[in-house]
Amino acid sequence: MKDLILDPQTFRVAFRTQSVFLTRIEFRLLEQLVGSNSGLLDRQDLLSRVWGSQISVEIRTVDSHMVRLRRKLQQLGDQGPTIETVWGLGYRVKNSDEFSVPS
Repeated sequence: MKDLILDPQTFRVAFRTQSVFLTRIEFRLLEQLVGSNSGLLDRQDLLSRVWGSQISVEIRTVDSHMVRLRRKLQQLGDQGPTIETVWGLGYRVKNSDEFSVPS
């Protein structure tokens, strides 16, 4: 599955024939998850990578954004990217090694 396109200029995510627009935070979360070498990022990693270390944000803020991001990604269809929660560890994009994200 090499049909995922992330457009950082418009925060648009396209998969095959479908596309959705994300907020800046949602886009950065997805970008971090798809680009993660380990495939798994915990909340603290996501907080520091997306919000930065200079901002005071509750750790559960990540969860709230993930709920909205998951809803939007469902619009890309059953074969599109899916965010999984790995209990006690963090989040990952299901089969992220199958996605090709242009830089």
